Amino acid sequence: MDTLDEDVLSVTISSPDDLHSLVARITPEAVSRGKVALKLRIVGIDVVSVMLAGFLPHRLGAVAKMDLALWLTDIHKTGKTLSDQELNFWSGNSAAARNLRRRLSGKEWRFRTPEGYRQKALKKGGDLGLFLCAPRLLYSSNRPKTDMSLFRTVFSRTVRREDIEVGFSGWAYTVIDGDAQAGGLSTPDIRYLIPVTRYAAGMSKGLYYTEDTEEGGEEYCGTFFYYEPESTTFLSYSTREDFFNKSQCAAVFEGKDPADTSQHIRRIANHLSGKWPADMMMTPLEAYQERLQYLKVNEWRTRGDLAPPAGDQVSGISFIDALWKTKVDPHWQDKLPYADDLPQTKRYAGYAAAMYALEDNYDQEICLGGKQRNLDVIVLTHMIGMYQVVTEVLDTRSREECFASLVYLE
Repeated sequence: MDTLDEDVLSVTISSPDDLHSLVARITPEAVSRGKVALKLRIVGIDVVSVMLAGFLPHRLGAVAKMDLALWLTDIHKTGKTLSDQELNFWSGNSAAARNLRRRLSGKEWRFRTPEGYRQKALKKGGDLGLFLCAPRLLYSSNRPKTDMSLFRTVFSRTVRREDIEVGFSGWAYTVIDGDAQAGGLSTPDIRYLIPVTRYAAGMSKGLYYTEDTEEGGEEYCGTFFYYEPESTTFLSYSTREDFFNKSQCAAVFEGKDPADTSQHIRRIANHLSGKWPADMMMTPLEAYQERLQYLKVNEWRTRGDLAPPAGDQVSGISFIDALWKTKVDPHWQDKLPYADDLPQTKRYAGYAAAMYALEDNYDQEICLGGKQRNLDVIVLTHMIGMYQVVTEVLDTRSREECFASLVYLE
C-alpha cells in the first residue's frame, strides 16, 4: 500500500483479507474527514464486494449512477446483479453494461463509513452507498431513516403512540376532542396527523426546496414531504384532499374533467387512466407492448449508438420499437436485447419511461389552488419517483406554519 501523495492512496485489492485490512486502516480517516479518496486496483475479488464494503467509483454522472443503481437492484434480495441484457434493456442503452464495466474498472474511488453515507443521504434524500453498505438504516421504502431533528425545536409538539389511531384510507390520524389533550397536543383545531419524512436538499426543488423564495425573489408556495408510514414524525393538519397525481389535481382545480386525457402528456394520461399499472411495475414484454421506453408523442429520441435507418420515417417511432424491429429488419444494427428473450420479471418502469419530474411545473399552480380552497394538505398518491411510485404530501401553508405543524413521537 503506497502513498501517491498526502491525500490519495494507491491500493491493490486481491482478496477479502486485503479488503478488510484496507477498511480497518482508512476508517478512522473517513470518520474524521467524511470520505477518503483512493486509487484502487481490484483483482481476484468481485467489485460488488468492494462496493458493499463502502467504496464507490468517483465522478459518476447522473446516467451512470442510475445504471449502477439499476444493475444492483436485486443485490440484497438475491445476491445477484442484473444481466447485461436486462441492464441494457431497462436503461434503454445498448452500451449501458459495457460502459458500466469500464467505469467500475477505473482507479478513482471514494470510501465512506455507513455513518458517512447516512449523513450524506439525510441531506440528499437518498444515497446508493447507504443502500449498499447499510440497508438497515433505510425504511422499507429505501428512503433513509430520519427523526427529522433538523426541523425540530424545543417548542415542537409530541404525541404518544397509543394516542394515534389508524383512520380512513389507511392514513394515521389522531382526533383532538374539544379541549382534551392527547400526548401533548392541545390545539383543538388540529385533528389529523400523517406520517412524513423530508430531507435537507436534493435534485427536485419541489420536494426538497429549502428556501422561502425562488431565484427571482418571489415567494415560493408550499412544502413537499414524502408519506412514510414507518416515520416517527407526523404532519398535523385540519383540511386535506387526495389526488392521484399533480396532473389530476391541476385539472380538478381548473374545473376540467381529469378523465379527459387530451389535456395530459400521453405517458401521464396512460398512468392516470389506469392503462398503465398504478405502481408502474412491468415485464419487458409489457413495456414493449405499451411502447413505453422513452416514448414521446411523434418524436424520435436518439439514444446511444441507435439511430433509424436511412430513409425511414422517424415520426411516431418509439425507442422500444427499435428493440423489437432488429429481429426482423437487418437495417437496424443495434445490439439491444429483445423483449421476449429476457426474464419476464416485473421492474419499475417509471424512470425508463422518462416520467420522473415530468409534472413539477404544476407545483405552484396546485399549491396556490389548494390555499384558495382552504386546504392545509394535498396528498398526491401516485407520483413517479426515480426508483418507485411514491406518495407526496404538499403542505400549502407558510414554511414557518408548516414546520410548526410537525409532531414528533414521544
